[in-house]
Amino acid sequence: MIDREQLVTNDNHRPYAAAANVVGVIERIRRINLPEAIDPEFLDVARITGASRGRVLDALRFLGLIHPNGEPTDALEAIAAATDEEWRELLAARIRDAYSADLSRIDPAQDTQATIISQFRRYQPRSQSERMVMLFLGLCRAAGMPVLEAPRQRAMRANGSPGRQVGGRQVRLRGSTGTTHTKRSAELGADSGDSLVFDLTQLDLIEDEDEYQKAWDAIGQARRIIGRARRAASRPASEADASGEAD
Repeated sequence: MIDREQLVTNDNHRPYAAAANVVGVIERIRRINLPEAIDPEFLDVARITGASRGRVLDALRFLGLIHPNGEPTDALEAIAAATDEEWRELLAARIRDAYSADLSRIDPAQDTQATIISQFRRYQPRSQSERMVMLFLGLCRAAGMPVLEAPRQRAMRANGSPGRQVGGRQVRLRGSTGTTHTKRSAELGADSGDSLVFDLTQLDLIEDEDEYQKAWDAIGQARRIIGRARRAASRPASEADASGEAD
């Protein structure tokens, strides 16, 4: 039996790590031998960096998957050893236990994100309420639990500025070897009617909103520059010559 008092000392708290990071760590643990401790060194190998490490550890503690010292609990050991069919139900059991107070008030299968966010505003810090809900819903989906609305993802608006979008976009990207891969990405429509596809896997690791804004601004600038280059390259030679003569 997991001692919830040892694992979670503040009931006014809910974790707000990126769901992709938390689920990614769990999936990595299932692919390799379970380490003696889930600590910053292990997360570094798992490519969880910066402030994301503390948030991931916080989420794993809240779910009852690691002890305060990082040692795996029996629940994480069971998930690591479970079959592909079993581990999601084990994760769902941890979610139902960790979020039991919330699940007594909300139903992710029927309630909208706005309703759930409103309920999560009771937790500190309130500035992270939306991220708390994104993690909660992301974990539910990963565990196969029904969710009415997909977790909100960062997305690019048509004008190139950062925004929010419900759900993610799955696109097929072709690598240099000719192998097709599926990646989480944003498709940016260029003015020429073509599109540019940017992989957002690394952008999701940016926790600081100012830094995230800078990254989006850089992508938007690249979109505009490449769009102009495409339009220039697609103009007929005669039109380009005429433009040159007019100059």
